[in-house]
Amino acid sequence: MRSIERRRDERVVTGGSVVVHAEAGGHARGRIVDVSKGGMRIQLADGAPHCEVGDRVWMDLHFDREAASWIRVGVEVMRVDPDGGMAIAIQIIPLGFADSVQEVLRTAVEAAASSQVLLVDGSAERRAMLATALREAGCYVEEAATPLEAIAVLGHDDTRDWLVAVADTVPPTIADELRTHVADAHPRVRIVSLGFALN
Repeated sequence: MRSIERRRDERVVTGGSVVVHAEAGGHARGRIVDVSKGGMRIQLADGAPHCEVGDRVWMDLHFDREAASWIRVGVEVMRVDPDGGMAIAIQIIPLGFADSVQEVLRTAVEAAASSQVLLVDGSAERRAMLATALREAGCYVEEAATPLEAIAVLGHDDTRDWLVAVADTVPPTIADELRTHVADAHPRVRIVSLGFALN
């Protein structure tokens, strides 16, 4: 994992290899460009296979880190560029993907230089997994299932230098409302987006 590129949404710039298996047959190899709030962008070296927006296909991926293994995930194609660029939303996440999630989270938190994390995720199962990964990285973590719960936590404990991590399970419009509230009511608080599906 490389760095955090600061844009409107925090984007984790990382390296890795992918093989996309097209619905109509054939496959193409490429590289992971980044993972963001929406999820993942890839660049195919062989040009885009015969995929259309909305197709659900299989993709093999491998992050550039020690001891990483190939993982097969089910994805939905969100965008196809003529030069082989693709935006994908990950639909089926195998159990083995948790290690890669943990590594991305550790890198994101370290880059943001924060150890006080307020994790907002509507999925109880994934929230528990992400919270465990953050705690193993040495962070103090509070969990919130909804933005309203997150706002309540911030209101009760405004002394911490919080990093609010919003998972991609939170609908974009609601996540934007949370960002607006945080910016207005808690200007010292930073907010980042974490997820594995692309907008």
